[in-house]
Amino acid sequence: MKQFGDNRTRFSDAWGSEALCQWDAGLHDVRISQHHRDGVVRLTVDVVIKCQSSTYPLSVDVVLTHPDGTMEALSQPVVEGTAQVVIEVTQPALWWPAGYGNQPLYQLETSVVRGRERLERRNFTIGLRTIEIRRTTEEFGEAIACVVNGIDLFLKGATYYPERTPDGRINSARMRHLLQACVEANFNMIRVASGGEFPEDEFYDCCDKLGLIIWQTFTAPKQAAVWGDDAKNRWVTTVQNEFLRIFHHPSFGIWSLDRARVTSDNPMKLRPSSGDCVWKRLGLDSTRPKLVRSNRRIGLEGGFRFAKDLAARMYLVELQRAKAIRSEVEAARRQRIGSIGILDWPLNQRWPSITWSSLDGSGQWQALHYFAQRFYAPVLVSACSNDTRVTLHVTNDRVTPVEGLLDWQLLSHVGEVILSGRVPVCVAGLSTWQLPELDFSEELISASSRRTLSFAYQFECNGALLSADTVQFCPVNRYNWVDPALRLQVRDVGDAFEIVVSAKHLAKYVELRLAGGYRFSDNLFDVVPGQPKTVYVRKSWLFEPLSALQFVVQLHVMSFYDSYAGA
Repeated sequence: MKQFGDNRTRFSDAWGSEALCQWDAGLHDVRISQHHRDGVVRLTVDVVIKCQSSTYPLSVDVVLTHPDGTMEALSQPVVEGTAQVVIEVTQPALWWPAGYGNQPLYQLETSVVRGRERLERRNFTIGLRTIEIRRTTEEFGEAIACVVNGIDLFLKGATYYPERTPDGRINSARMRHLLQACVEANFNMIRVASGGEFPEDEFYDCCDKLGLIIWQTFTAPKQAAVWGDDAKNRWVTTVQNEFLRIFHHPSFGIWSLDRARVTSDNPMKLRPSSGDCVWKRLGLDSTRPKLVRSNRRIGLEGGFRFAKDLAARMYLVELQRAKAIRSEVEAARRQRIGSIGILDWPLNQRWPSITWSSLDGSGQWQALHYFAQRFYAPVLVSACSNDTRVTLHVTNDRVTPVEGLLDWQLLSHVGEVILSGRVPVCVAGLSTWQLPELDFSEELISASSRRTLSFAYQFECNGALLSADTVQFCPVNRYNWVDPALRLQVRDVGDAFEIVVSAKHLAKYVELRLAGGYRFSDNLFDVVPGQPKTVYVRKSWLFEPLSALQFVVQLHVMSFYDSYAGA
């Protein structure tokens, strides 16, 4: 608190407001709503004033600062404790989720003024955008979509648990690192599992800048069913205050209440910000993004052979989870119409352990995050195999069409190509395309052939590889794997190390590791003979500086073949 010479004390509250205590007047509530029409955004600022004395007239000043620095200022008198200021933005810079455009932000300053004295002010960071849940009736039933600025999005993300230090403080650097990792893995949404506690303002500010739509959950305590009226009212007031603190953020998209069934009178009587937020309840499973988990079976029952040691078991634990999540995500993205999106669980781990999270306790990428970088990619090619038949699907989440060449091969476990093909592909924006079914019944006539043949595909657009993978016609634990004879070539290219991975025979789930902290541009990928894989490690991603020689010494590689006994 700061003391001034005229016996007035200036203070700042949790809203970032500044007020002078001499006057019994200030900002009680500020609501910001947007109306988009014909390329013009009408901003309406509704202000409620707290005032115990009406001796002097009050007014509300609003200053809007555009992303380019230009400013607009309007003022309205306070009438019966309220005021409304309307600003029209004729050339709005729209805020877009990650992967669809930029995230321009406007600064809105609201002040209550008496004469020439500014009594209190609040600053808001806003983005101009529309967001809604659109329901339509299709042949298969009701279809639900998340529409942002008129674009039908497929929500892709994970569940985030707020990070705190042992003494209860927010670890800001770690939080920013986790959110940046989400954007780099092609997320456009993040679900906050607050457990009754909301993150700090810095979290929402960071999501605003990165373009991550927030699904904010709030958990009702288990004992709420037996609460008295006073306890319920206090709890509802707390939730309302938290909502008022964060509702103006453009990243704030979905609000939901866990354990809503514990109260019969529905105490969540909060009003949305003029349609800016999508209000949802967890009881309506059909309207929310699908939350995906996986089972815990490792070994023969989980589709893998038994691990030969602890390191191999940790490798398989991460791999089995990533595979399970990938199958769910690819199936959902193939059936894009009717699904609002999909989220994996969880994103982060609060303490060091053998974890199933996407990022481990130190923030390093786990197998699931590398898989997510591929199955959340804007352009995805996924294979659906049924016995001896394979169908390829190309999903395009971009707004613009995608054209390229889709190459496929039927090859043996030692790299011999049996059949191959090339198909030109053109997929419209925000749609999926299905390749005619490929039937290999003649080549897979025997059980032994199914254990030695694989299907490989890759999709290139303008010389860039967008998607690639291999498919086996039997469980991977029954496939006749041979030593892939992996070879690494490392080169220092200035700000990064370039690694070229090649294999003599088919290699499944190739993992690169370093002794210290690290991150690779890609990992846990398949390598087809004759098709080397190039991976980069930026020097800024390393926890400590390494020379080229130190990097080569600490670099290790393994594949699925190296994980089980007898390899």
